[in-house]
Parts: sequence; structure tokens; C-alpha cells
Amino acid sequence: SPDGEKVHIKRVYTQAEEAAFICDEISKSVEEGAKYGDFAVLYRVNALSNSLETAFARKKIPYKVFGGLRFYERREIKDIIAYLSVISNPADSVRLRRIINLPRRSIGESTIEKVASLAESRGINMFDVIEHAGSYSDLMRVSPKLERFGDLINSLREYSRTASVSATVSRVIESTGYREMLSEEDDGIEREQNVMELISSAKLFEETAEEPTLSAFLNEIALVSDLDSYDSASDAVVLMTVHSAKGLEFGTVFIPGFEEGLFPSSQSMFEGDKGLEEERRLAYVAVTRAKKKLYLLHASTRLLYGRTEARQISRFAGEIPHECSDRGIVRDSGGHSAAPVAAYSVRHQESRQTFLENVRKSGSNFASDNAERFAAGDRIRHGMFGEGEIISAVPMGGDVMYEIEFDNGSKKRLMGNYAKLKKI
Repeated sequence: SPDGEKVHIKRVYTQAEEAAFICDEISKSVEEGAKYGDFAVLYRVNALSNSLETAFARKKIPYKVFGGLRFYERREIKDIIAYLSVISNPADSVRLRRIINLPRRSIGESTIEKVASLAESRGINMFDVIEHAGSYSDLMRVSPKLERFGDLINSLREYSRTASVSATVSRVIESTGYREMLSEEDDGIEREQNVMELISSAKLFEETAEEPTLSAFLNEIALVSDLDSYDSASDAVVLMTVHSAKGLEFGTVFIPGFEEGLFPSSQSMFEGDKGLEEERRLAYVAVTRAKKKLYLLHASTRLLYGRTEARQISRFAGEIPHECSDRGIVRDSGGHSAAPVAAYSVRHQESRQTFLENVRKSGSNFASDNAERFAAGDRIRHGMFGEGEIISAVPMGGDVMYEIEFDNGSKKRLMGNYAKLKKI
């Protein structure tokens, strides 16, 4: 490609302004003839997708999450929402069934079926039976467990009547034992981060809703998570983690959360030079996914995992030479600019060496020399783009760049070691 645009490094005030900026840029480009599929949003941690998905849903911008689940499709989010739904409406038997033994309370499936049968025969809901389990001979043996669960829900209902939505979400996560349960799971840290991010959703809702009630919050979630009209094969913006993006390319790429503690991650910063170098190579992968435009976004303050914190721009932004980037401030809806944030200053020679080192290492660190090879005319399948035909295969430094015409009409150039193509 010839020389293109400079890297756009943009400062915003909050993650809400960040999401709004991304939506506005995509909408303007689509009005000028671009396709939604030309755009990708890459994030270092899954929790960052929350505010983006909400903004896209409100702006009616079609999107799909590649290599992962939408925020409100994640198991742990569905569980907490089920608790909130039962607190708001105890007659919601579907969600009651989901959480009655979660975390485990030694309430088995046969007991749940007995409760359901008794409720149906008496024309009442399951929660009514649970509250008075000691009154039913069929439930006498397990009535203490059922009534303890009923007391838990009733205490949360009472709390929610006077507490804010975000405080109610936080109380559910803690008092039900759900957070403690996640701490014992192998992937519990990320799941715990996700449920804490649900508190952020509630706080943002409180700031914008006319009536910030629990039932209104659940209605808002239902709007965002409505998948009835979702078509994974349609033209849509792609949201994914940086790890999932290896080997893919897009016309325009947005990388939100380009901040210390997020990219590089706080964990890598504790691991010393080795951890930071791994993050730096991952940042190199992220920025090189863009074919035409690249936006690196950082917020002055960010509400994440239920806490609002001041943020600093990522040190990696300072390693991009100034002549290769333009740095600006995105004005918020009130016309205010984000507060100044100090950028890291790195000499251009060091920057050049860093990027040269990344170029050398990118193949060995992120690719596999054992990838299957193909020839022009071969039919293949790609996990994201579907089936297609190889048009050309050009060897490039231990890898092969394939030009592929997919059956959906799109043409892509993909590196073989990354693309995970399958012959069909």
C-alpha cells in the first residue's frame, strides 16, 4: 500500500464518550458508502465490550462478537440477571429455576420438579411454594433449604426497594455467594471481572435513565441483548479481543482502552520485563490489523469493574513516532475536553528498534510453521468469513499470504500461519 493516514491517538473523557466516538465515526463512514464489516473494535479485556455493545445497540449499529460471547450472553452475566429478575418478579419461574441451586444449596432437580408440580396444581407460582415449603408434606425434608433460599430472595427484594440499582447488583453478587463461587473456578478471575462490570452498567444506567429502577434496568438489558433479529452472516462491525484478531485485517480498526493497566495489562506490569515485552508484541499485532485507518483511544477516567478511576495513556502510544501519528482530544457532549494526561516520551531510535524487533519476532511468537498449505484453486473454510476459493498464494518469509475470494463476495488477504484455514 502507498503511504496512508497517520495513526489517530484520541483522548476522551469517559468510556461513554469513547463508545460514542466509535459509533459516530462508523456511522459517518457508512453514510459515505463504507460497509459495517470494514470496521473492527479490538480490546485487551472482554469487559471493555460492555459499554460498546450497549452503545451499538442504542445506535442500531449491527455488530458481532468474534471468538467469544456477547456480554449479556455470558453465563455469569445471565446468572446475575436471573437473580435480579426474580427479585423484581418472583413469579419468573424460568429464571428461578436457573438460580435456585446456584451456588449449590443441595436443592436437587427432583425437589425443583416437586415445587413446580405443587405450584401448578394449586394455581400459584413456584416462589409461593418455596416461601411456605414447610406447609407441604412432599417438601418437609428439604423445606429448611427452600425456605432459606426464599428468605434470601425476600431480603434482597426488601433491600432493592430503597437501594440504587448498582448497589442492588453488588449486594446480589456478594450475598448470594456467587462471587465466592467464581473464586473457586479455574477461569473465575475473568468471570468475576465480568460480573463486577455489570455494576458499571448499572451505574451508567442510573446516570442516564429518567426512572433508574430495577425493572427499567432489566428492560434496558433486554433491549441490548435481544438477539431475535441477529444474523451472524450479515454485514456487521466486528468486536473481538486482540488475541482473537491475529491473522485478520480490517479497513478501519479502533482500539479502546489504550491505557496503563489495560494495555499493558496490570498483571503483565507485575511480571517485569518479560510480561511487558509480551504485551508489547501483542500491541504490535493489534495495531497492524488496520489496513487504512487506526484509532487508539484512551480515557481520562474509566468506570470499570464497578469503580471509577483516573487513567493514563499506554506507554506503547509513546513508542509510536510523533511523525507517524496525530494526537487529539475528543470533546464530550457538553463541549468539554478531557483533562490532560501525560504521555510517555520515547526516543524515535528506540521506537524504531522496538518495531523492528516486533517485525522479527511476530512470526516466531504468533505463528505456527506447521500450518496447512494451500494452492490457487483450493476450496477452504475460514472460521469468520466462511467458505471461499484461494486465488493466489505468495510465499512470504516462512509464511504464505493467500488472496481468497469468499462465497459472500468479499476478497481477503490472509497470512496462512494465522488464518487457521481448513481445506474442503
